[in-house]
Amino acid sequence: MVNKRYPLKEDYMRSLLKRILPDFIVNIVRRIKSFYYHGFRLLKLYYLDYKRFSNAGFRLRTTQTKENLRSRITFYYHSIEKGLSHPNIRLGFGRRALTALFTALDEYKNAGFDISDIRYRTGLSTIKTYIEYHADKDVDISDIISKFSSFNVDINEQYGGANTFSKDEVLRNRDASFDVFSKSRISVRDYEDSPVEFDKLKRALDLSVLAPSVCNRQSWRIHVINDKAIQKKVLIAQAGLNGFGQNIQSLIMICSDTQVFSGPEERNQAYIDGGIYAMNLLYSLEFVGLAGCALNANLKIENEQQIRRILNVPQSEVIIMFISVGNYPNQFKAPKSQRDDSGLITRYY
Repeated sequence: MVNKRYPLKEDYMRSLLKRILPDFIVNIVRRIKSFYYHGFRLLKLYYLDYKRFSNAGFRLRTTQTKENLRSRITFYYHSIEKGLSHPNIRLGFGRRALTALFTALDEYKNAGFDISDIRYRTGLSTIKTYIEYHADKDVDISDIISKFSSFNVDINEQYGGANTFSKDEVLRNRDASFDVFSKSRISVRDYEDSPVEFDKLKRALDLSVLAPSVCNRQSWRIHVINDKAIQKKVLIAQAGLNGFGQNIQSLIMICSDTQVFSGPEERNQAYIDGGIYAMNLLYSLEFVGLAGCALNANLKIENEQQIRRILNVPQSEVIIMFISVGNYPNQFKAPKSQRDDSGLITRYY
């Protein structure tokens, strides 16, 4: 005969144990059960993440795929582009990056990959621009010229290097159609020496919260650093703006609070929602007339701990990235940052 109150034997036993066991024992059992159910799934998913990344990242693999080499080429040529966009270019800069770029280009070519690929040609174009810049300067780069010549390829495209922009031309595009506006967004690393209007910054922050997030949970937590002394400490720990960052007025750190997420399957959602918010903020800054630059948060453990101490960041928040903010100078340079065609990254089903 079925017990109407406890239709299943398991339900009856569970109810009986709850009545006869002390509450603290019941809570311990619940925690163990929760860890067994959620914790092991989380560990398994992190293990799969680990395997996927360790088998793919170009600094973790012994043999390099085509995409590994394309990305290494981009990593190093963009470093040279940033140097060429500096307002006060240091002659002969970037030796280590150039050596690494030549190595990646050699490996790509020797592997028999397509040398008409835009990343490969942009790497060579950037080196050519570097050589042309130094042509009439009092610095010996004969080894770079010799190595470049060994590739024996004509590079006529102006893919790599830096472009010069004016404040007026950038601000004119704020009210343009979205395709014009989005193509005009530029990462600006050095700023005019004048304070940012708080109302403009607040407006950009207000617009940014319209970004989508999983189930509208809005995990983003924003730290706006205006104090110059604190900015300096954080940027030293961030370690990604070497040689740049003149006249930063505000430094924004974007975090996501993991308390808003549920089970193991949402372990990466903080970075997804934080990244969407960050892009919306970059567009919003441009729209209100403020210059900005996305700065990575590829932090060593000790650097992250230092930033958390400086800003008293809760442990539940993961650091997504930083954005430096300031006013546009009247004229400035920015890397060309050549983009792949959408056809190269898109598959249709």
